[in-house]
Amino acid sequence: MASSTVISAPASFRKAIEQQPKDVTGYGALSDVYVRQRDLDAATKAIDDGLRAQPGNLGLRYAAASVMILKGQHEAAIEQYESILKSQPSALLAVNNLVSLMLDHRSDSDSGT
Repeated sequence: MASSTVISAPASFRKAIEQQPKDVTGYGALSDVYVRQRDLDAATKAIDDGLRAQPGNLGLRYAAASVMILKGQHEAAIEQYESILKSQPSALLAVNNLVSLMLDHRSDSDSGT
C-alpha cells in the first residue's frame, strides 16, 4: 500500500500543478517525492519548473541547493546559497549551509587564502 502511494504521488502533484500552476507548493512536494525516489534529475526539473512559475521563491531555491548537494554539485550549491544571501542577507540558514559547504568542499586554493 505505501509503495503504491509513493508511485501515484507524482501524478497527484502534477495534477495539482496543472490546476494551480502559480502555486509553488505542488512543485516543492513533487521534488520531495522525486528525492525520496532518488530521481534527482526529476527533482531538479520540478524545482526549475516551480522557479519559472514563481522566480526567486526562497523555499524552492533552498530545495535546489539541497538537490545540488545530493548530486555532488557542491560549487553550484555554494553559488545558490550566495545568490540567496544577495537577495536575503539575513537568511541564517543560507549562511550556515554556505559556511558548512565551503569548509567541507573548498580547499585553501579555492577560497583564495
